[in-house]
Amino acid sequence: MGAVLEMMMRAVAGFCLTLLLAACLPGQGSAPPPQNLRFTPGETAMRLGLPAHGVEINMKHAGDNGPVRNWLSADNYTVSEHKGVVVATRGFGFDLMAADPGPTLSAIASGSNEIYSRRMRYLTADNHSTWLQAGCKMTEAGSDKGLRRFDESCEARGNKFTNSYWVGPEGTIRSTRQWISTGTGTMVLSWIRM
Repeated sequence: MGAVLEMMMRAVAGFCLTLLLAACLPGQGSAPPPQNLRFTPGETAMRLGLPAHGVEINMKHAGDNGPVRNWLSADNYTVSEHKGVVVATRGFGFDLMAADPGPTLSAIASGSNEIYSRRMRYLTADNHSTWLQAGCKMTEAGSDKGLRRFDESCEARGNKFTNSYWVGPEGTIRSTRQWISTGTGTMVLSWIRM
């Protein structure tokens, strides 16, 4: 009975997030950037997609906090990433509060397919921190158009997810698909020149 109730709660939460994002997030589909986000020619923007919710937006670089780059949408949704690995989100309702990108970046750089631990922090309904510690394994999944693809398969507390990273010859992550949370689902990120 508990598993059925949990599935129903997730379905309702996912539906509510879909309605919220559809009503609030600008730039659905492949629309141009919102009018109140100004990009200069040649500026790098981050394109963010939420496939489960049918949302796609452009985000502007909003500053750095050490090695972490922060990106901002026209409606003040934020994504923070370290070398392409998402370390925090804000405004999406089921946010990733913090994550350690080190093990993922090390696995991509070394090409090792050994199991490693990945930690992600969330807030509970009563505003307490909870950590999701996943066991992950990185595998190289081929290449396309000069980009090498790495798939990160993870499992924790009954959650199984696979993240994908497309890496350029210089070692920079150019685009990625990363699982954020059960409510948000997978985020697709790519960096584009405007």
